Amino acid sequence: MVTQSQKWKLSSAQKLFVCRLLAEFKSDREIMEALDKEYGVKVDISNIQWYRNRKNYANLVNKIREEYLGGLLNVPIAQKRIRLERLEQKYHGADKIEELEKRMDYQLRCLERAREEVEGPKRGKNRGW
Repeated sequence: MVTQSQKWKLSSAQKLFVCRLLAEFKSDREIMEALDKEYGVKVDISNIQWYRNRKNYANLVNKIREEYLGGLLNVPIAQKRIRLERLEQKYHGADKIEELEKRMDYQLRCLERAREEVEGPKRGKNRGW
């Protein structure tokens, strides 16, 4: 447990941790909880806001944010092909549903989602799972 006098002094690793979470658009409360969970450090929201508002940390946060957002293609679900393959797996997996009406409904929803993935959503329809 960190004492009152230590709570204002974060290590370099902890400062980088805060900057990384700021770059990932985490809220002040989420950052507070993450610091406590990861390092056992309890801070006030004002401590997090201090880092958020410092220009000398802004460059680091922006650099980390660029890397973070640039990694979008590393998230499989962000790739259309992966999403279509998973929909196809669900479509074929529906063969295990014994009740014909439920199986057909599920497969039709898979086909509709795949069509939306390729062509875009139909206007005027609010379809969900």
